[in-house]
Amino acid sequence: MKTYSIFVSYRLVASGDLKTVLSAAKALVDAQSAPGGESENFLIFEHATGRQVDFDLRGSLEDVLARELPSTDAAPTDGAPSDGAPAAKTGKGRPKLGVVSAEVTLLPRHWEWLAAQPTRASGTIRRLVEEARVKEGTDPKRRAEALGNLLWCLGGDLNDFENATRALYALDTGRLFSITDQWPGDLPSFVRNWFSPAPPRNVPVQSLAVHTDPTLDPTLALMEDLFRDAPRQGPGEGAQTARALELAAAAGARLGPDSRIADLGCGTGAQTLELARLTGADIVAVDILPSFLERLEEGARKLGARVRPLQASMGALPFSDGEFDALWAEGSVYNMGFREGLSAWRRFLKKGGILCVSELTWFGESRPAEAEAYWGREYPGIDTAAAKLKIAEECGYVPAGYFPLPSRCWTEGYYRPLEGLIDPFLARHDGSAAARRIAEGLREEMEVYDRFGDFYGYGFYVLIKR
Repeated sequence: MKTYSIFVSYRLVASGDLKTVLSAAKALVDAQSAPGGESENFLIFEHATGRQVDFDLRGSLEDVLARELPSTDAAPTDGAPSDGAPAAKTGKGRPKLGVVSAEVTLLPRHWEWLAAQPTRASGTIRRLVEEARVKEGTDPKRRAEALGNLLWCLGGDLNDFENATRALYALDTGRLFSITDQWPGDLPSFVRNWFSPAPPRNVPVQSLAVHTDPTLDPTLALMEDLFRDAPRQGPGEGAQTARALELAAAAGARLGPDSRIADLGCGTGAQTLELARLTGADIVAVDILPSFLERLEEGARKLGARVRPLQASMGALPFSDGEFDALWAEGSVYNMGFREGLSAWRRFLKKGGILCVSELTWFGESRPAEAEAYWGREYPGIDTAAAKLKIAEECGYVPAGYFPLPSRCWTEGYYRPLEGLIDPFLARHDGSAAARRIAEGLREEMEVYDRFGDFYGYGFYVLIKR
């Protein structure tokens, strides 16, 4: 699937598939043409090449989508058609697959291998081509070239741009990030996530997106609607938050009323309020979704806690170096990736500051192949606690403690409350295809945990900044 981004100056408006970005672009055009609307020039970039692309945005959104989206009327059952395949025709009988016939010349050993495959030769070849295309799209050098094209168009006059491009093409991400982190708007987080994008998930845990404006992303809006009434947006419980605080205190990081804490990807704030109750600290609670923050603000007001909600991306935090005594991230670092989150957030901590983060973790080296395949697809960043602690040390932290969350944090604390929300959610959205996909993804995740939850879960990592 091709992906795109739309920028207004240095502000990232939306990233995603073509439909998502066209919808955002059309909204900008409509806002400009409304009475009193302000003109904002925007640029759309294709991620595969990093080059600017233009679309015909005349007419209604339906007109735009009908005109610009590729036809999806038919799809092959054993392989995808090429981008240049003719549109499938409808009619009686089996749908046409949209494939293009052409001569293929192979050596005898190649034909022997194809004959031994479980699918027909044409389907096997198409599958191999698609796998090669995916691999090509993740090649670091190709991605660096694409990002270079995009940045040249957006910020060729920015400070130290030439040195940034040298670091980019040398794949020296450390040097690249040190330069681009000083750039304006959403460019710092966009560059970081270009190389380590947040893995796509069917179901959100805590904060739901790094780069998407929820008002312009229909899928994100659906997720927000489902999860805002849940007591938690990820596995956890107050006792585990308290346990992490105890480990931090044992390591010398005693948090109290004079401390400043940032809770990153706070959701509706179950753990935020527990932190406030246990420490009395001044807390900044960060999430991308406004309705989550509204729920948190209401809870903080009832508790009389010093909690300031902040709508922001975890990948573009507006904090100063050394601003906080502690950073908290229960079930949210997956949005950026464990290594990427730990690296990006470290500078916001004081020396000796504490980072407490829960992360999807294998409980041992052996696990069922089915569980490994599922999480390899849904969150490739899953790994053992030993691997995660090694990453933490490489990112400049001293591990001060680790413990796995008990299974009740997944079942009673997270999944069971959500089960009662799914059917009303589907009813509110008339069982739309998008709503069904979200519900089915969540139910699949629940089923996988019911079967294989002994082999994985959340590990809680308590880390001290060196």
